[in-house]
Amino acid sequence: MDSLGLALGGGAARGWAHMGVLEALDEEGVDIHMVAGTSFGAVVGSTYCFGSHRDLLEIGKEVDLGRMLSFFNLSILNRSGLSDGARIEEFFRKSMDVPDIEKMMIPFNAVACDLNTGEKVVFDKGDTLFAVMASCAVPVMFTTREYQGRTLVDGGLVDPVPVDVVRDMGADKVIGVDLNHYLPDRRARGEMILEKEHRSLLSRFEEMILVHDLRSDRMSMWDVFFNSLFLAVKQVTEKNLLTHPPDVLISPDLRSINFMDFHRSEEALEIGKRAALSKMKEIKALL
Repeated sequence: MDSLGLALGGGAARGWAHMGVLEALDEEGVDIHMVAGTSFGAVVGSTYCFGSHRDLLEIGKEVDLGRMLSFFNLSILNRSGLSDGARIEEFFRKSMDVPDIEKMMIPFNAVACDLNTGEKVVFDKGDTLFAVMASCAVPVMFTTREYQGRTLVDGGLVDPVPVDVVRDMGADKVIGVDLNHYLPDRRARGEMILEKEHRSLLSRFEEMILVHDLRSDRMSMWDVFFNSLFLAVKQVTEKNLLTHPPDVLISPDLRSINFMDFHRSEEALEIGKRAALSKMKEIKALL
């Protein structure tokens, strides 16, 4: 029987859609034999491979806007990013007993990018949380990670949907999950936030990211940053998928979910699950 691998792409908070994909695969009895993940795809993929992805989902259900920003130490402007990610890493180390990569129940790799050379760096052994945090080190948002003389940032800059990594791991067939096929609809999302969220929960930084000028045609600094990053990653994704196409590609319609919407895990999950179910006939044809 052919081995089936899963390539989970990056997309920050949109990565909760991966949980829906995994839920659909589990419900349909589709066994995954290996996983590679980039950015938040590495977060979800790693927890899946050591059997704690449902614990991750429960954590996600408890994340509101205030708690999400509590993970950032924004009062300290580090030299290479707004946050060093230490609070996030500490939270996961306390919440989960995470094994090293080589001790996973299902083989797992995480993808980061060498900022100095543009080379892809694949973690196939060692400290899982270090690898995941390196894979998630979005430039400017998080400080870089130093590893064996390399300066690492988010793997989405070089391999947003790591189909090639899964094939190198030995997969005969690969399902790819691309979270960034659709550009976020910032105006519709802004209206939703302004109507549904309690303004008392919004800090100054939240306002800059989430609601500044969302009802107008003007883009805030953060709109410009995230949209620019999105467009760059989208182009890399399209090029890579032409060179290394998956056997089945799942592209959830996440226009209503932006990159910082970590508190909307259940909505993103449902979108991911619907997208996976729509491709289930193709997936089962691979088996």
